Amino acid sequence: MSDQTTTTPNPTASTPQQPSSLTGAGAWLSENRRAIGAGAIGGLAAGVVTSRTKFGFWKVAGLLLLALLLAPVALGVGIYRIAANRKQGKSAGRLNVALVAFGGFITLLGIIGMVTDDSNATVTPPPAATASAIGDSAPPSPAPAVDAPNVVGKSVPDARAVLEEMGYEVVVHDSTSEARAVLVESNWTVTDQVMSGALVELGADKNDGAEPVADARCVTAPADVVERVAAAFVSPVPVVVVYQIVGEQHPDVTYLGVVTDGFPDGVFHKAGTKSVPDFALRDGELFTLGIQAQRMTDWKIPDLGDVDSDYAFDPMREVASGCAITAFDAR
Repeated sequence: MSDQTTTTPNPTASTPQQPSSLTGAGAWLSENRRAIGAGAIGGLAAGVVTSRTKFGFWKVAGLLLLALLLAPVALGVGIYRIAANRKQGKSAGRLNVALVAFGGFITLLGIIGMVTDDSNATVTPPPAATASAIGDSAPPSPAPAVDAPNVVGKSVPDARAVLEEMGYEVVVHDSTSEARAVLVESNWTVTDQVMSGALVELGADKNDGAEPVADARCVTAPADVVERVAAAFVSPVPVVVVYQIVGEQHPDVTYLGVVTDGFPDGVFHKAGTKSVPDFALRDGELFTLGIQAQRMTDWKIPDLGDVDSDYAFDPMREVASGCAITAFDAR
């Protein structure tokens, strides 16, 4: 008979398990990390969306969602289902964990929103507006002692000269609805004026179809005079402008300032020379004045300087030419 003892395994003895690297809360968080992440991201997304409104992130995400009980209901349902599953020995359930994470996140925002009092926030007032920024509220400069005259109907340069000489500041604008820029003021006539202290604002209209006049004494020559001048040239050439003015030293002579579009065929002239022949009327007869007009008429018309050389030196001869040149250049 043997003295050896046979050992029988205990069926109730537990099999040794591999130790876990995570225990307790850490293991639970690791198991449900995706659900927690999904719920937190959903809550964050809801907060970001509400932050785009004018009411602000905290108030909308907190007060609105908390008032509607969406977040607390989600939190309560999630906790209840997790507890029920635990009693039954089941896992918490990823959906339940996501509900808890979502509800908890938004509920936290609601608590923050309720305890945050925006009414006590300091509001920095905007900087005071300067007089130049508000324009009309700035008091106008005092007007000069002498009242501004009515300049309606005058050319803009003449009106400006009168007003500025009296100490007024002048601003000009297009008085029509076209809002054109007033570039060459001699082409514009004053239609209205508004005063504000030392400032005079002139509304003006462009003299479309009418040439600016360098001297108010110049007048447009009548059609029959223009036809006589055009017929005097050696060959046809367009007559663009004809102004006339009575002589100062010789009131029996009407001086004609003429500008044509080029020279008649066959008439010699230097390149770039402007065609400005001078003519005159005396006792109803047409005369040339100067070599250019003589060449353009082929000396078929008598020259007034040959009658009396003093006629050629009357200052109104140059005034008439100046009026015609100014009108031609403005076209």
